[in-house]
Amino acid sequence: MSVERRVPICKICSGDREIAPSFSCKGYDIWRCGSCTVEFVSPQPEKQFLQSFYADESFYQGRVYGNYLGDPQRRAFFHAAIENLEQSTQGKGRLLDIGCGPGLFLDLARSRGWDVSGIELSRFAVEYATCNLHLPVTMCNLTEANIQPDSFDVVTLWDTVEHLDDPCATVKEIHRILRPGGKLFLTTGEVRNQYAWLLSKLYGLQVCWYDPPQHLFFFTRKSLVTLFQVTGFSQLRLGNLSTIRPHTWWSFSWWRELLGFKKWYLRMIGGLLLGKLRGIAVPEEVGVLVAALVTK
Repeated sequence: MSVERRVPICKICSGDREIAPSFSCKGYDIWRCGSCTVEFVSPQPEKQFLQSFYADESFYQGRVYGNYLGDPQRRAFFHAAIENLEQSTQGKGRLLDIGCGPGLFLDLARSRGWDVSGIELSRFAVEYATCNLHLPVTMCNLTEANIQPDSFDVVTLWDTVEHLDDPCATVKEIHRILRPGGKLFLTTGEVRNQYAWLLSKLYGLQVCWYDPPQHLFFFTRKSLVTLFQVTGFSQLRLGNLSTIRPHTWWSFSWWRELLGFKKWYLRMIGGLLLGKLRGIAVPEEVGVLVAALVTK
C-alpha cells in the first residue's frame, strides 16, 4: 500500500498550487515550485540532527570538505570575494558573515580594515574562529542573535543560503539589520545552469549542489530574484563573483571558466570513452556558481 506524500508549501514564494515532487537524492525527497522554480528538501531533517551534522571537525576536515582550512582555492575565492565587495561599497564599515565557518573570510576582511562579526552553527568552527583567530563569532542562527536594526553596512552569505532551513526568514532578518543603503553579498549554486543541466541529462552526471542533508534549497536565478523581492530588497544584480553580471555561453569568462578545470575534464573525457560517466560530479565552479549583490 503506497503512502500519499503531503504537498509542502514553498518557503520562498509561499505558493502551494504548483508544488510537485522533482526526484529523490540520498534518501531525501526534493520538490520543485512551479511558480518561483526553487527546489527544496521536504520533509527536512530534524534540527537536532542538523546541529550534530555540522558540529565536529570532520565536517571541515574530511567528511564533507577535504581540507577546508588548508584549501588554497577557498582562500583564493575569499580574496576574490573581498575585492569584489570593496569595489561595490563606499568605505569599510561593519560586516557580518553568516555561516562564517572557521572564520577565514572574516580574518581576511579584518586585515583589510573591516569591523567584522560572524554567526556559525558548527561548534568546531566557532571554537577555531574565536580561539585561533580571535574573531567575534557567535554560535547561533541569525533569527536567534537579537541584533539591533540598522546595525551593519554589509552582510555576506558565501555558499550558505542553500544550507538554511528557511532562507526567506533569514533574508528578511538581514534586511532588518542592514543600514539604509547596506548591501547583501551572496553566492550559491545555480542548479538549472544550462551547461550542468545538459551534462546531467545527457550523461547522468551529478550536479554537486544537490547534496542533502547539508543542502536543503536549490536555486535558479528566477527563484533568487523572488527571494529578494519578497524580503524587501530594492536593487539587485546577479552574475558571477568577479563581475556580478550575467554569465552567458558566448562570453569569454564563461569559456575561460569552462576550460579551466583540466583535471575534471580529463576525467570526464576518460569516462566518456569508457562509458563510465554516470556518478561523476559536476564541480560547483563549472559555470554553476551564481553571485548576487542586493541593496536595502
